[in-house]
Amino acid sequence: MHKKKNWIIGLAIGLGLTLMASGAFAAKGGGDFQKHSDKIIKKITKRLDLNESQQEKLKALSTKLVEARKSAKEDKSSKKEQIKNIILADRLDEGAIRDLLNQRQKKQEETLAAVFPELSAFHASLDAKQKEKAAKLIEKFSGKHGKRSKGMRPKKTKKNGEDTSY
Repeated sequence: MHKKKNWIIGLAIGLGLTLMASGAFAAKGGGDFQKHSDKIIKKITKRLDLNESQQEKLKALSTKLVEARKSAKEDKSSKKEQIKNIILADRLDEGAIRDLLNQRQKKQEETLAAVFPELSAFHASLDAKQKEKAAKLIEKFSGKHGKRSKGMRPKKTKKNGEDTSY
């Protein structure tokens, strides 16, 4: 049961990260979020060889994740204002920082509660082979994501024997 729970959480995180990454892509002028989300669904459908029923469950999950993303985006501007006020204050307010963290955690729990029925239905529709493929894709995505993060760092260069990258 513990392995199953971890797998479900991993799948939720993997799909959530994938769709949230597409949201970040769209937010930076990369295109329409829904259109990008549809591309991701097509890739998952192809790679896991989903039947029509499974595709419907995946689309329902995607819809819930898109809704959660829109809700998070609406909250973002007020959070930015709160962070700005904390930074501009004469003294750093630990209570205000903890409140922000608690709000974020609460929002994550609400999001999980909102998407879990669709996630659970999608998971239940997958056979053992598809679950194994999904786990490998999540692992591959996680590895790729980590490499991209490292790739964002400036490359170290030397000029006259000195490191000029920082």
